[in-house]
Amino acid sequence: MILNVCEQSSFLGTILFIKSVIEIVSLVVPLILIISLSLELFKIVVGKTETINNHIKSITSKVVAVVAIFFLPLLASLVISFISGTKVQDGECWNNANKEDIETYKLAEEAQEKTEQLKRDEEKQAAEEERQRVADAREKARQENEKKAEEERKRKESSAGSGTPLSVAPGMKQGQTSDGLKYWEYVPDKPTTNMALIIFLHGSGERGSLNAMVTVSFPKNMKEGLYKDYNAVFLAPNTSSDWGSVDKKVMDLIEQKVTEYQIDRKKIIITGHSLGGNGAWNMVARHPGYFSALVPVSGCPGHGVNSYTNIPIRSYIGAREGHYRSCNESFIKQINNAGGNAQFFALPSPNDGHGTVVNIYKEKELIDWMISQ
Repeated sequence: MILNVCEQSSFLGTILFIKSVIEIVSLVVPLILIISLSLELFKIVVGKTETINNHIKSITSKVVAVVAIFFLPLLASLVISFISGTKVQDGECWNNANKEDIETYKLAEEAQEKTEQLKRDEEKQAAEEERQRVADAREKARQENEKKAEEERKRKESSAGSGTPLSVAPGMKQGQTSDGLKYWEYVPDKPTTNMALIIFLHGSGERGSLNAMVTVSFPKNMKEGLYKDYNAVFLAPNTSSDWGSVDKKVMDLIEQKVTEYQIDRKKIIITGHSLGGNGAWNMVARHPGYFSALVPVSGCPGHGVNSYTNIPIRSYIGAREGHYRSCNESFIKQINNAGGNAQFFALPSPNDGHGTVVNIYKEKELIDWMISQ
């Protein structure tokens, strides 16, 4: 079997090294022999020879040696070509082998780079899938919380009965506008002129039920008389859908109460939780300059930053509400960077979730801040 030395670079290197040595020898030895021949001829000329025949024999052998050595490289190339099945002359096969090795290395390097890029792409895709999984889980948890809240509302409404009178604090009563918007209101025992007006928009769990409203959150505090010492009117309308669909009705109700109780127009504050938090953000954007302060609780803004640069804002979320953190924290920073006055609060307790964050409405400091704006 003929060995292809171009595929065996180490063997080929050895063969070519031997060939190079032979070439060097073929140059040096003839030179030495030529010098020796010159001396022999010189001896013949000067007559320092024993016999001419002896010198002729010596000269002949040296000429033969010169010719033989001169043809050694050619002979070596022929032998190498025979045993390798490859033309090995002037390093041609060696150069071809180098080219093949380089090409093979480049292909291997490209393959490795593709492998590493594929690995990076897979890692990136896995990270993206993980982020999406977390976001989906948070959204699912939020929807489940809203579903539970809706079920709880229905349960409480069923147990209370829509026609059953509720025991509420003095000064609290329910009403209905001429266009059908129902609401709760709380008025101090001794109202004065230029009072503040605080409007609360409820979440999805209280839609369509005044009775369900007073079992949780802000209206529950109204019912229990927590706001009796404030010189302000507290108003909590109710909707069976979303707040955008009753925007005009809510604004008409506010205007009605501003006139009825001689409210200070510089002290109209809006707040809301969950669906109502979204609604509070949106109402401020739809009615620029109307409200004096905005306090969304677990709500996401639906308009651009410039809609909120001219109003004091406090935004609250629970420690376990990642969804609302993502839509609030960076947005609040953008408002402040644009010259606004906004604050972001994530309640520190790990137990504060979507249903318990509303306890912030019991804080006297928050209510005082609202009225002072």
